[in-house]
Amino acid sequence: MTIPEALIGRLTPEQEMLLLCARTRFGGADAARAAALAAAGPDWELLLKLARAHGVLTLLARALAGLPGTPAAVVERLAEPAWTVARRSIWLSAELLAVLELLTGAGIEALAYKGPVLGAEAWGDPGLRPFADLDLLVPGGRFAVAADALLTAGFEAGGIGAGRQLEAHLAHAWEIELSNGRGLIIDLHRSLVARYLARGPDAGELFGRSRTVSVDGHSIPTLGRGDTMVAVCLGGASDVWSSLKAIVDVAELLRAPADWDWPTLLERAHSDGTVRMLLLGVALGCEHAAVPLPEPVAARLTAEPKVLELRQRVWQRLFARGEAPPAYVERNRFWLALRDRPGDRVASLWLRLWTPTLNDWRVVQLPDSLYPLYYLVRPVRLAWHALTRWLPEAVRRRG
Repeated sequence: MTIPEALIGRLTPEQEMLLLCARTRFGGADAARAAALAAAGPDWELLLKLARAHGVLTLLARALAGLPGTPAAVVERLAEPAWTVARRSIWLSAELLAVLELLTGAGIEALAYKGPVLGAEAWGDPGLRPFADLDLLVPGGRFAVAADALLTAGFEAGGIGAGRQLEAHLAHAWEIELSNGRGLIIDLHRSLVARYLARGPDAGELFGRSRTVSVDGHSIPTLGRGDTMVAVCLGGASDVWSSLKAIVDVAELLRAPADWDWPTLLERAHSDGTVRMLLLGVALGCEHAAVPLPEPVAARLTAEPKVLELRQRVWQRLFARGEAPPAYVERNRFWLALRDRPGDRVASLWLRLWTPTLNDWRVVQLPDSLYPLYYLVRPVRLAWHALTRWLPEAVRRRG
């Protein structure tokens, strides 16, 4: 049985079914247990809602299609959203080729990761893994040039002013979200992780280890195999591992045939300040995939009891919060606990406190000439945000 130890005795039938079905290789004891749960008559509406919230509706649809005890109406109801995911994947894969060609024409090298690449490599089918945008990594020194090429091509940076705000964002942010009128969203990155979370891998080294993956018959430049694992673990950490899909990403990478060089990955993570993030992601993925921890990872975990504590917390909170995203304080506490060293935690707090962000620009509109005042706006806004958490609801509504 592949139910994490931290969840044994805590799950509703619907949550247990979702965990059992959320895998690309479904069968054996998992299928037998899921069939027993199906025969007992779970709340199918709740099960579908959970699957949608956790980004694994397509996996649930595929598992239930051949599962005894599943009502035909449920199978039929899942067919349309699963097909919608597949259609959008096909469209986004075609758009990815066009965007890569656009950047190449501007003399910019780019690597695609997550999205259709991870769907093809880890899930075995880009149409099976739902994704809403395309993630692209460009060399740090070409970040602003790449963003300008996309802006010139008709993309927009929503919520960011065209003057000092855009200039500051391109100078300091690790990513920028760009979209066009056809619903295409590009997450353009200069690094794999926000600076306040970790230093992260050097972009130049990432390009030096790059490779290609076949997506719908096209060779797509992407991260090296080990760097893909790191990127998925960093992404899960950034999102506080709040969705089952993120854990499935790691689990499916681990189950796919590969020769992992764990000592090298751990050594790089130590240099990049991402050891805890990598260990946590691999621990979650191994537990969901029901595969043993690699020996180097298991050995390193013994020296990181905090990671084991965080793993328990992730599993216990995975369904506890419902559809609500993690709160601001919870996210920041989690991120601080994932920093490898005390100095890293201090740097994280400093960057979070003083670096103006999109939310600051949205709350207070200042002209370019007064842009330096945002360095005062940010700590004041954060202090007000913390204060209002303790005020009565009626006072908060009055403003």
